Amino acid sequence: MMDSKLITDFSDKVFDDNPSQIGNSFLLGSAYDHLSANKINIPEGFAITPAAFAYYLSEGGIKTKLVELLGNLDKQKFTNLNKIGKSIRVLLLESDLPPRMQAQILVAKSGIAHSVKAALRLTVKCIIGNNSAADGERNKMHELFFNISSEADLYKAILKSYAALFTDAEIQFREMGEISHFDLDIYLLVQKLVRCDLGCSGISYRNSDGNENRENLFINGCWGMPGNILYGSSDPDLYEISKAHENGKGPTIISKYIGAKKQTLIYFEWESHSVEPVFINIATSETKKGKPSLTDTEIMKLASWHWIAEDYFSKKLRLLWAKDGLTDLFYLIRVIQAL
Repeated sequence: MMDSKLITDFSDKVFDDNPSQIGNSFLLGSAYDHLSANKINIPEGFAITPAAFAYYLSEGGIKTKLVELLGNLDKQKFTNLNKIGKSIRVLLLESDLPPRMQAQILVAKSGIAHSVKAALRLTVKCIIGNNSAADGERNKMHELFFNISSEADLYKAILKSYAALFTDAEIQFREMGEISHFDLDIYLLVQKLVRCDLGCSGISYRNSDGNENRENLFINGCWGMPGNILYGSSDPDLYEISKAHENGKGPTIISKYIGAKKQTLIYFEWESHSVEPVFINIATSETKKGKPSLTDTEIMKLASWHWIAEDYFSKKLRLLWAKDGLTDLFYLIRVIQAL
């Protein structure tokens, strides 16, 4: 394993699978072995640790400069907070990651398997621990960056994640709470991007309305990324599965609704715009509009994944799943505790 002080494998048990760690979502690190043993795919990756953040601050005099800037902050009325905050963010964004840190990141990145059909694309998620949260949630998933391919863009996303720790609101929150700006419990999760923009994705969940079908499982599916389902801007497929059929048989698909799925959410390429990678909805091809997003075999595979995950976490869950259009492999990309 690489130097655990800076980088750790995503499968290492460095996270506590407690939903309070990041709001109502689970981190999948410590569940990796169990889920993988049950043939549930989780995107490969690694974590950049809190020690790496501290190491980054210590190199190049960054921490000294931050201390100086924060020393000039009006801590009573925060009249110059905007100016100080902007100066801090510019400092971080214009800095470089230490060579040792870059080297370990590249070693970790090289260990992520990917399809030979296309270059490896990555996501970066910033997980904040119990030292910073100006919005009242003491632990949260802070920043998300998608569709990263080059080393330069990966370093840029890491620096942007660190700069996001010093928004005006975060600075004021920590100052008022007498919380250190430098001893932050921050992990950056770098994972393989599942190219569901070229495939399909969706959500599985159990009914929570209290009726007699509450044990049935429902799976939504759409072409492309799941944002159209999450934000209600799509007419997705809906499949209903019974875990124990009344005639004594095992899990059974009891209903299907094939939605119009008129739009497909895809990634912009980094090279196609000058600011940030964004998403765009395109018209779904005529051949796909009326076509089910999942086969019966795929529906039952996702249903099995859902029940295995609920048994492991001992919670009622909502699972985000994605099918990579390059490899046709399915992945579990997020686990959320149902309300």
